[in-house]
Order: sequence, then structure tokens, then C-alpha cells
Amino acid sequence: MDPSQGARRPRPELTLEDYVAHRTALELWPAGSVDIHWRYKVESEAVYQDVVRLWEGRLAASPHVRAQADAIRASSLEHARTMQWAPSGGA
Repeated sequence: MDPSQGARRPRPELTLEDYVAHRTALELWPAGSVDIHWRYKVESEAVYQDVVRLWEGRLAASPHVRAQADAIRASSLEHARTMQWAPSGGA
């Protein structure tokens, strides 16, 4: 590593549920992305892209895990609509 670039913090270990909640929150509230990233310990855009690559690879490799992620997302969106946190049409 080039010392002038500084040390990059490791990628946070997000569970499937955390990853889907993180992505769903960003989808619903893009203006709150700084706070959302902070909540999930995603400290930079580079770390975020690393997390996305990791999880999207896992989701692509396993239809079962993809189905779980889709169910978690649907539940999160429904909860947000129920709480009136999201537009009625969803995100």
C-alpha cells in the first residue's frame, strides 16, 4: 500500500439482514446517506462499494440467499409504508 494514501479501514461485517436494511434505507432516504452509512459503520464510498461487491456476489451465487434478501427488503418496505416513512408506491 502507498503510505501517502493512508490506511483504509476494513469492510464492516454486515449480516444479510444488515446489508439489505442498509441498502433499503439508502433507497428510501438518499438525502440521509451520511447518517445511514455511519449507522452501519460504512466509513467511505470505497468501503460501501466493497460491501456491495461482496454481498451482490453472494446473492448472485445463491438463489436461496437472494430470495431471503428479497423477502427482507419487501418486509422492510412494507414496514416503512405502514409507519408512513416511505411513499405508498414503495421505492
